[in-house]
Amino acid sequence: IEFREGIAKLEEMAKPSDGELISRWPADLIGKVAHKYYEGWALMEAHLEIPRNAVIGVLDSVRNKALKFALEIEGEAPAAGEMSAGAKPVPDERVSQIFHTYIMGGAQNVAIGSPAVVQQVQMLPAGDIDALKGFFADRGLEPGDLAELEAAIAKDPAPTDDQPFGKGVSTWLGKMVKKAASGAWKVGTSAATDILTAALKAYYGLP
Repeated sequence: IEFREGIAKLEEMAKPSDGELISRWPADLIGKVAHKYYEGWALMEAHLEIPRNAVIGVLDSVRNKALKFALEIEGEAPAAGEMSAGAKPVPDERVSQIFHTYIMGGAQNVAIGSPAVVQQVQMLPAGDIDALKGFFADRGLEPGDLAELEAAIAKDPAPTDDQPFGKGVSTWLGKMVKKAASGAWKVGTSAATDILTAALKAYYGLP
């Protein structure tokens, strides 16, 4: 299901109600398959039921993206919200980078706001531990952290769509996020989380 409605409409759809949310099949699709279900019978109408949790998930995603965007702007210029109309406390180019990182970016291509970093994440060859370590080293990770990651990858079971990261890699990821929060990285915590996750998924060949 693609949700093309505005936020106000989605909020209305997400409210508790006795009625069901449905998406009706288009008439041309029904016409094409109408006689393929039961011999001597024709399908006249069909629809897909939509759980309200799916709509709530869309709203949460929008709120989280907007919040991350606002926090990153505040990190760049803490007084941005107090500036007069027309002032530009953050350069347009930087705002555009942050916008594309948090609003437009997906988990597999979100980086630190630099197009070059995005391309590097996407180009990381699956299964190449040296390339992964080199990528993280360029982002400021220490040799000890990289050695710990390599050991965790070697020890963890093969990833799956349901469980992309094993216990060892997940623990390592949590430690790196804490480092970012302490200021060890020159990026915000959310940006560090995104790029770590994106690079690890690229290494494992996951979407």
